Amino acid sequence: MSMRILLLALGFFVLNNKVVAQNSVAEFYQKFKKQDQVTNFKLPGWLVWIGTGLVYNSIRDEETLTWLRLARKMGKIRLLQSENSNSIKPTDLSNFVNSLKSGNAYSDLIYVRDEDSDLNIMVREGTRGQLKEVLVVGSDDGETICQRQNSSAHEGPQ
Repeated sequence: MSMRILLLALGFFVLNNKVVAQNSVAEFYQKFKKQDQVTNFKLPGWLVWIGTGLVYNSIRDEETLTWLRLARKMGKIRLLQSENSNSIKPTDLSNFVNSLKSGNAYSDLIYVRDEDSDLNIMVREGTRGQLKEVLVVGSDDGETICQRQNSSAHEGPQ
């Protein structure tokens, strides 16, 4: 009986960490998208899927076809861009990135830091190794960008 309770508690803990990370990304968008000098853009995944499908049969170049196949696996794309540091403060941005990393829902793919700029590219994977989400967060001289992209891409041949 106690083993069931332990497994159930562990399951809730793991699920809670994933939900908290997911909610914190959504909360970040909701908090800053209506502020002055912030641009918010959302592109539905079905629109990308239809657009790539329309041109797929007219393309003959194999490399372009490979990129189109990859693009068809992309889901919804959200972009949040700020033109000055008064809208999204650097401390808010660093707290946001640190909270995602500490929750273990996202892992670093690329991290670049320079004097005035930061770039974080983080990924969230599914249970079977498929790429579920790509998150790009960057700042440079007071400008901030945050892009979230859902995906159904898998590793290896399909």
